[in-house]
Amino acid sequence: MKKSSKPENLSSSKNFKSENDGKNAEEDSAIKNPPKKSTMKSSKLLNQTNQDMRECVYKLNVLLENSRDVEEKKIDLALRFDFIAAELFKIIDNQDSGLISTELLAPFLKSGRIWNDEETVQALVSNHDKDKDGSLNFKEFFDMIAPYSEEYRRSLADRKSRGISSYSDYTL
Repeated sequence: MKKSSKPENLSSSKNFKSENDGKNAEEDSAIKNPPKKSTMKSSKLLNQTNQDMRECVYKLNVLLENSRDVEEKKIDLALRFDFIAAELFKIIDNQDSGLISTELLAPFLKSGRIWNDEETVQALVSNHDKDKDGSLNFKEFFDMIAPYSEEYRRSLADRKSRGISSYSDYTL
């Protein structure tokens, strides 16, 4: 019996099939028949849409986190024994008109180092100005500074005035 120089478990290279042959066939097909331009445009559009969606989700998460932070600050404010919304409203409404405009709110927020961006203050007033008169009445102002929780809102609304007429009279 004559021994072959080739190992028995290998057949000739013509008949040999590797595990990757199916994948290579797909690649060969893609090279020979490249995708049509419309398919490439659709793919780019889909990638852009996915990227836009991820960006949108990220921005939504940031917005929700900021909303939580604002709500926590509103709750902290509502828990202060010395904070009375009506007194703060009167301090900001130094013209005693019963309305707070952007022109009155902006300097107050700047002096308290709360906001110093004029556009942000305008957006704040615009978002809470339900009757769209360009100013906040006391109810709109209260809705802006009060927490969402009815318990905190009621506690804040039930406080009696202490006669504070200046922001500096508040303990900070």
